[in-house]
Amino acid sequence: RHLHAAARIVVRRHGARIPEDRASLLALPGIGEYTAAAIQSIAFGRAAAAVDGNVIRVLARIGGYTGRRDSATLRRAVTATAESLARGPDPGDWTQALMELGATTCVPRDPLCDRCPAARDCVAKRRGRPDRFPEAQRAVLPREEHRVVLVARSGRRVLLIPDDADARATWTLPYARLGASSSSRAARGLVSRLVGSTGPQPDPMGSFRHRTFSHSLTYEIWSVDLQGNAASFPRLPGNARSSAPGGPLWATSREVGRLPVRSHTLKALRTLDR
Repeated sequence: RHLHAAARIVVRRHGARIPEDRASLLALPGIGEYTAAAIQSIAFGRAAAAVDGNVIRVLARIGGYTGRRDSATLRRAVTATAESLARGPDPGDWTQALMELGATTCVPRDPLCDRCPAARDCVAKRRGRPDRFPEAQRAVLPREEHRVVLVARSGRRVLLIPDDADARATWTLPYARLGASSSSRAARGLVSRLVGSTGPQPDPMGSFRHRTFSHSLTYEIWSVDLQGNAASFPRLPGNARSSAPGGPLWATSREVGRLPVRSHTLKALRTLDR
């Protein structure tokens, strides 16, 4: 999706030529600091330092930089070294060499120092424990959170809403975080938001767990029959492969599979189908 959107912008704004300057590259969907610097150095020979996890590891070992691999201090030291290399001749070659070295030789565990072209100058190798550079980042404990997710049905269709918490224009079943209120009260609140306070009573249907990098989530599934309110929301056009979120809509299970939906939505529907 990002690639297609970026290509359209390149054609429309830049005459079908990839821009060379950092600001224009960063304005393209899907391109961040690392990709922008890689494009600048490799494609255009610009003095731009592309720094990712592999480059941090390689330069931390060669330079003997200490600190956790997620620390700002270590990243600044590595970035300064990468920028000094990029200011020399052939910055694109340096970028590609560091990428390749980190991916194939200077790997996280059991680095292949005997075949590394930088082994003679590597501080970490001289100290005898290159795998200890950089230090492991501090473990992030996922935050526990409870949520209620509502499966509103009308015949064979379920109601999807735009997920305002996701910048990627995705769809989701209605859901809410559980605070001090009970799950039944939260589920009724979701129904009220859709069809008003006189809407039907939802029923509990089970639960499932969902894990992300930062959260450990427990979802309680509630179901409600909104057949009597079906006309309040449109259906997904039958020939649509995707749809830009605008408001709630009805979709069959097959249509849900064609839309960009949140993973917890798919888990909730699969849990009910068991």
